[in-house]
Amino acid sequence: MNSSSANTQIGFHELVAIVKTLSVAEKQLLTEALWDDNMPVFDEHQTLVKERMEKSKRQPERMLNWESVSKSIS
Repeated sequence: MNSSSANTQIGFHELVAIVKTLSVAEKQLLTEALWDDNMPVFDEHQTLVKERMEKSKRQPERMLNWESVSKSIS
């Protein structure tokens, strides 16, 4: 996407309309740019993930494999 005036102020809905005109490849690039690896992860989220990982190690029988889950939702 080429833009001649990058400093133009646009609203959210206008931005969404522009993004919808992008190709799939351009949308992928935009997504990657927005969700880069430098995004901070809140301490609460890190704690929650660690707790869930520990719980799954203590009770592995609780875990479902993806194949079973995938079949049950399709």
